[in-house]
Amino acid sequence: MKRVMSGVLSVLILSTSVSAHASDFESYVRTIKNAKLDSQLEAEIKDVVSRNKLPLTRPEFCPLNNTRSYEQALTSLKNIVTVFKDDCFDGNESLIGNLIDSSNELETELNKLKEEQGKETTDVIPSSEEVTVDGIPVAQVINGVNTLFSNNSCSSLERTPFLERSADIIQTFSQFGLYSPSGITVAYGGLAVASILRFVSNIFNDRFEFENEEDINTFVKLNCAYYDVRNQVKALEIFDIDTQRHYTDRELSKALVAQIKKDYEALAKAKENVEAEFEKIKSAEVNKIDAEVEKLISGLYEKMKTPLTDLPGKSARYQQAEVLGELAFSKDLLEEYLDSYISESKGADRFLNILFKQKLSLLDNPMALMEMSVKDFNKEFLADMASSFNRVLKNISAKREKARSIFDDTYIISLGDENITVKEYKELLKSEDLKKREKRITDALAAISDVDNRLAAIIAKKEYSSEDSKDGDLREIIKSLDLIRNHVYGKYGREFVDKMRSMAEDQNKNFNDKYKDLEKHYNISKSGESDDLGEDRKLNACVDVQTTREVWVYAQKLSELGYDFLATNNDIFGDADNKDRRKIKSHNDSAILARRIITARNYLKKISMQRELGRSEVEIEGETYSLEVADNVARTINFYGKELTLEEAQEYLDDKFGHKGLRADRLGQIMMEIVNNRDRTVGLQKFYKKNKCSNLTTITR
Repeated sequence: MKRVMSGVLSVLILSTSVSAHASDFESYVRTIKNAKLDSQLEAEIKDVVSRNKLPLTRPEFCPLNNTRSYEQALTSLKNIVTVFKDDCFDGNESLIGNLIDSSNELETELNKLKEEQGKETTDVIPSSEEVTVDGIPVAQVINGVNTLFSNNSCSSLERTPFLERSADIIQTFSQFGLYSPSGITVAYGGLAVASILRFVSNIFNDRFEFENEEDINTFVKLNCAYYDVRNQVKALEIFDIDTQRHYTDRELSKALVAQIKKDYEALAKAKENVEAEFEKIKSAEVNKIDAEVEKLISGLYEKMKTPLTDLPGKSARYQQAEVLGELAFSKDLLEEYLDSYISESKGADRFLNILFKQKLSLLDNPMALMEMSVKDFNKEFLADMASSFNRVLKNISAKREKARSIFDDTYIISLGDENITVKEYKELLKSEDLKKREKRITDALAAISDVDNRLAAIIAKKEYSSEDSKDGDLREIIKSLDLIRNHVYGKYGREFVDKMRSMAEDQNKNFNDKYKDLEKHYNISKSGESDDLGEDRKLNACVDVQTTREVWVYAQKLSELGYDFLATNNDIFGDADNKDRRKIKSHNDSAILARRIITARNYLKKISMQRELGRSEVEIEGETYSLEVADNVARTINFYGKELTLEEAQEYLDDKFGHKGLRADRLGQIMMEIVNNRDRTVGLQKFYKKNKCSNLTTITR
C-alpha cells in the first residue's frame, strides 16, 4: 500500500498545473501581469479620436454649479407633486399620474443606486444607463411639470417656491449623461434635452428681480442647466453634417471599441475573480494533508465517540461486532500511518500514542475483544480508542492550520514561461504599475466609445427622408437654445451681472470703511502689527477684524459669481447687437482683462519666490523660462490684438471699464479693486492668528 505523506513541507511544495482551479488562477494572474494597452491599438484610437474630438474650451461642470445633491432634487419633486395633488387636477389627471409614477420610479432607482454604492446621493453620479426606462422618467417628469406650470391653474402654486423647486429638478436632470462616456443621448435622446430646454425657457419668461437670494440661486441653477444641456447638445452633434470620413471612422471606431472592450473585460474579470480562485487553491491543497487518514478515522470516530447502547433494530452487541470488524479491516493502514504520527509526536502525546498503538495490537485477536461484555468493551477499549482517534483528528487540523499559515511563503505560481511567488502576486495586485496600465485601457475605452457614439449620432441623421420623424426634437432644441440664449444674453443676464457688480462694489466700499476704522482705532498694518492693546481692547479689535475679513470674502464671492456667470456663457457672446448684449459683452471683456492682470501678478509673485529660493528657472503656462525671460513674459498682456505691459493693461482697464458712477463701470474693475485689498485682508488674518483671537474672552474675568 502507498505510504501516506504527512510532513507539512512535503505537502506544500506542489505543482499548479493540474487542478482546474489552478488553471483558472494562473490564467487570471497572467492576464493581470501582462494586461496593457497595445501600442498599435493606442495609436489607432488616438488617430480616430483626434479627428473627431470635441473642442475642450469649456469645463465639464458648470462654473456656477454649487450642488450635486440628488436627494435635494427628489425632495423638491415630491413637494411639487404634493402641490399638484391639492387642486391641479383640472383636466390633468393622467398627467399627474404619469408625473407621480415617474418620480417614484426615479426615486427608487436613485435610492437603489445609493445602496449598491454605499454612498450618500451627493456622491452618487448615475449614468444614463442606470436611471431610465426608455427615457420615460425624465421626459414625463419634465413635460408634466412644464405643462402644469405653463397652464398655471393651481391656486396654491406660489411663484417663488415653485421656481426654486423646479430649478432644483431641472438642474439635476440636466446633469444626467455628463458622468458617463456615452452621454445623455444613449438613454434619453433629443426628447429629454428638448423637454429640459423648453422648461428652462418657460421659467426664464418669469420675472427675476435679483433682490433676494432665492431669485439669484434660481437664476444660477437654470443657467447651469442651460450650460449642461449645451454640453450635451455638443455631444448630440446636431449641427454636424455627415461626410464619408464619418462613415469610415465609424467602422474603425466600432472595431476598436470591440477590441479594447474585450481586453478591458478580461482584465476586469481577472481582478474580480483572482483572489477567490487563489483561496480555492489554498483550501484544496491544505485539505489534501492526511485526507485519506482523516476520512478513515473520522468515520470510525463517529461510531466510537459515544458508548454503545441498544438501538431500535440494532443491539449494542451487534454494533460491537461492526466496530471491531471495521477496525480489524483498517488495522494495517492505521498502523502504517501511526508509525510516522508517533515519531512526530512529543511529550505526553508520544506516550499516549504508544499506548494507542498497543491498543490497536489487540485487534490481532478480535474474538477476544468480542467476548468482552458491552459494558467492559465500552470502558476498557472503546473509550480509549475514541479518545485516541479524536487526538489524531485534532493533530491533522493543527497541521492544516500550520500549512495554511505558511502557504503563501511556499507556494509557487507557474505562468508557463516563468514562476512567481505569492508575495510577488500580492504586490502585483496593489502595484501602481497595474493602476497605470488599467487607467490607460479604461481611458482609451472611454475616449473611443465617446467618439463611436457621436459618430453614430451623426450618420443616423436623415435629410429629406420619410424616416426622420424623431428629428422634431432637434427643431425644438435649436429653437429653445436660441430663446434661452436671448434670456441669458439679454435683459436677465445684464441685470444679473449688473447686480453682482453693484453688490460687490458696495461690499468692497464697506470693507474700505471698516479697514480705515481699524487703522484709526488700533493702528493695524498690512503685516498684522498693531498698537499694544489691553485685553478688552484686543477682544474688540478681534471682533472688528473678523467682521471686516468676512466683508471682504463676501465682496469677493459676489464678484466671483458675476465672473462665473460670464465664464459660463462667454462662448455665446459674439458681436453684440443690442444694448443689453453690448453691456454684458463689456462686462465680459473687463473680466477677461482683469483676470489676465491678476494672473500676471501671480506669476510675478512666483518668479520672486523662485528668485528668493536661489533658482534660475520658472514654469509659466506649461513653458519653462529663465527668471529674466519669465519676468518679461509675465509683464506682457495680450488683449484684442494689443500687446500691453502690466501697467498699460491696468491703465486700459481703468480708462475703458472703470468710470466711477458712470455707465462704463464694469465687473472687471470691481474685481481688481477687491483683489487690491487682498493684502490688507491677509494682514487682518495675521493679526487674528497672532493674537489668538479665537480663544479670547472676558466673560470669566
